[in-house]
Amino acid sequence: MAIDDALRRQGIDILEAEQVELDGAFEKQSTESAPTALEFDKIEQTDDGTWTQSKYTPKETFYDENIIPEKEREIKNKADVLQRLCREVDNKVMNFNSQINAKKQIIVNLSTEATNGNCWPGIAYSSLVAGSPQPGPGGTGIQSSFGVVNSDINNDVEFVKIYDKMAGPGYDPGAANPFDPDRLVILNSSYSGYGYQNVRDNKEIRNTSNVATGVNTDGSGSDIGNGRFDISTTEADHNARAIVGKWYYGGAGGTVASDTSVTPARCVAIASSIDTIYQEIIQLRKDRDSLRGALNKVKKNKSEKELTHWGMQNTKTESTRRKTSNKTAIEALRVLDVEEDATALPEGLVLDLDASNNSSYFGTGTIWYDLAESTDVPGNDADLVGISTFVESTVTNLQNHFQLDGVDDHVNFEAPNIDANTTTVTVEVLAQVHIDTHIEDTQGHMLFGFLKYDVWTGPVIGNGTQIALGFNTSGGDLYGLSPSRVEQLGINKDDGPTDPDHDTLPGQWTHYIFEMRKDVSYTNNKIYINGNLQSALEVVRAGQGENSNNRHFNVNNSDEAVGRISGWKHNNDYRIPMEISLFRVYNKALTQEEVTERYDAVSGRFVN
Repeated sequence: MAIDDALRRQGIDILEAEQVELDGAFEKQSTESAPTALEFDKIEQTDDGTWTQSKYTPKETFYDENIIPEKEREIKNKADVLQRLCREVDNKVMNFNSQINAKKQIIVNLSTEATNGNCWPGIAYSSLVAGSPQPGPGGTGIQSSFGVVNSDINNDVEFVKIYDKMAGPGYDPGAANPFDPDRLVILNSSYSGYGYQNVRDNKEIRNTSNVATGVNTDGSGSDIGNGRFDISTTEADHNARAIVGKWYYGGAGGTVASDTSVTPARCVAIASSIDTIYQEIIQLRKDRDSLRGALNKVKKNKSEKELTHWGMQNTKTESTRRKTSNKTAIEALRVLDVEEDATALPEGLVLDLDASNNSSYFGTGTIWYDLAESTDVPGNDADLVGISTFVESTVTNLQNHFQLDGVDDHVNFEAPNIDANTTTVTVEVLAQVHIDTHIEDTQGHMLFGFLKYDVWTGPVIGNGTQIALGFNTSGGDLYGLSPSRVEQLGINKDDGPTDPDHDTLPGQWTHYIFEMRKDVSYTNNKIYINGNLQSALEVVRAGQGENSNNRHFNVNNSDEAVGRISGWKHNNDYRIPMEISLFRVYNKALTQEEVTERYDAVSGRFVN
């Protein structure tokens, strides 16, 4: 259909004019500076008829554009100074915790010695056998623990409340909301100096007044070992003796003890040392805690300056985003009069499902039509299964998409011209995934997959809070992006399918390109996120290891690849809650230039 060329040119002129306005919008427009003040002559006639001349300076009304960058630098410098100051205090806090944890290790070592030496409370045994009802020191019968209390000793840590996007390792001036996420993290070198509030680790066996808390776990960090705070300080308690009825206690270093060198006197010394060391820990905690009140006041002030600076940078980022969006729109207008611009897509495209194109999906039905369908290989259209929600944007059809609930929604597809000799398949996806990291998830989810060769996003060790993304060959293996990298990229919206903001735009819409090889190990595969090649791929989950037999795209060596969006063809598990706008399959690898072109062509659909 022919488009009014004059109207098309008017649209291009509007967008190009805006591009000119945006270029250098935040740069100084003049080399001149506004005067701080102007001085004028004032001539007045006095009452006696004479004239007088004087000088006066009116209130300055000039705008000096130097103020904005100077103010920005001032705020940034103030925030940097306060960050460095907070970093010094945070480092002192971590040093205190290092001292505490070193002493905890000594407690664990002493406790192990006491346990191996069978210090009281310890292990007793029964020598009761038929015809011999009385216990005795030579017995080797049933063992029983008499009142032994093992405490869990973990590292002391410090927690930090932080707005990831505002400042710190997750700083993102392009984020829609600087206060989301609001996280509680463990203080380490990466977070030192950042955050708006430090929070104390309150897991402790005795408080700072040396009063037992009733808690049997000390510290919230990583495990150190078992601690004993129940060892008797009375030497006679550690001597061998009959306990109750049939039970006999062999004494420190006696029967049952694996360390026979431990004596009753040594048990008392161990108990005394453990108590003394924990008193030292309590004092270190007091010294550490004395820093937190003042530190948090400084961090609150620092966060205010970080927010101001983030706002300034966010405005600049938005200007850049608009320029990119305008560029995409200008290019689209220039080719708008072409019915099908086949050259806009790389060669090798064998499946093209695009929810923004009415020819692919016109808003109803269970067929997602393939725009790349060839005349010689008909019937490549995808089947929508269980999908009841198609979001038809009121702003632009470019934002049309399907919403998958993660329960039973999925799309079955066939991709032609991928035969047994095809070594490389590339899959392009424009989607927004919603994995709820607040629930336990031992299975994970699949973005898409062929028979047993898929892209899996899910837990690393059966914990739904650790989301990774990569390639899988059905053995529980995963090669790709680590949980920390996934979090850094911000590609998970972290909510469930029933969340009221599930289809809210903008969100974490991401452009993915997965290059999948079958001729070599999947460690040769590639992942592009928003046009950028991810170089830090790794074995995230070993599982049973890569299964090369499952690294293929066809069934029975057919000339057509079969697969599924939200799952794989092997079974009906691993559904993923997400929104999807675009899904394409190529029978070759894409160059970086082609990847960049694909991303540039769709990056303006959803504002990320």
